[in-house]
Amino acid sequence: MYGHEPWAHTSRTKSKLQVAEIRVLRSIKGVTKLDRLGNVNIRNELDIERVLDLIERGQLRWYGHVKRMEDHRSPKQFLEWLPNSRRPVGGPRIRLRDKNKMAIEKRSSSVQEIGGQ
Repeated sequence: MYGHEPWAHTSRTKSKLQVAEIRVLRSIKGVTKLDRLGNVNIRNELDIERVLDLIERGQLRWYGHVKRMEDHRSPKQFLEWLPNSRRPVGGPRIRLRDKNKMAIEKRSSSVQEIGGQ
């Protein structure tokens, strides 16, 4: 998960992360699909949080950190930069800014609370 803060996930990358995560958890627990244990049961027995939740929490922590920075700092300038052109075909349909906004709303917070402004 090193460097996960700027990731903008698509549904395909989320799916791949979930598959890889449950494969590792099944290996740790020592069960196979033939044992017919559900993913939720495995995660609860191992008392492990979903990797997508960990990533989201880290991204919000980083977002709040950058939002509190002074305006002349490069990370804040890059975060608030708006391009003048359209996004290329095949690019992510959702920007990191949009993803953070949705995550904040899901947690019933506001951008000002996260950003400290």
